[in-house]
Amino acid sequence: MAVKKPNDMAPRPAQKTPTTAGDVFHSNRQSDYTTKFTVQLDTELHRKLKLAAALEERTMREITEDALAHYLNTTKSARP
Repeated sequence: MAVKKPNDMAPRPAQKTPTTAGDVFHSNRQSDYTTKFTVQLDTELHRKLKLAAALEERTMREITEDALAHYLNTTKSARP
């Protein structure tokens, strides 16, 4: 008996059309998604970040995400 493959071309359920700019960037399951972000850092800053991560037993990603979130939540220029 052959195994039936899922139909990738099957119609998907309709999604709500975003009404605001914030809706475009908001996901109901934001924690399920990540986006790769590449940045060039000063060598000394990278070394300090790596050392801080090791000392705090955290990842550089965790520290970077926390720092970016704090900046965006406290800066007037970053409005939702």
